Amino acid sequence: MRQKGQFLLGQIRKGKTVAHGPGAGMGLFVFVLEGAVSIGKERLGRRDSAQITDEKEATIKAQEESKALLIEVPV
Repeated sequence: MRQKGQFLLGQIRKGKTVAHGPGAGMGLFVFVLEGAVSIGKERLGRRDSAQITDEKEATIKAQEESKALLIEVPV
């Protein structure tokens, strides 16, 4: 990757919540590899994704045992 960015891979246990705040000028792309999560009112299942650009922090709650890839990219 020839730009500022970051990849984060994590497992989230059912019912648990994690939060990530991208740095200034950065957005977040969330890709669900396994399971199901919710971000705000949106529910994402396996192979679903979401782009987050106007939030200071993304809160991700696992609806079941889940694995997600977060990619922080410039916006």
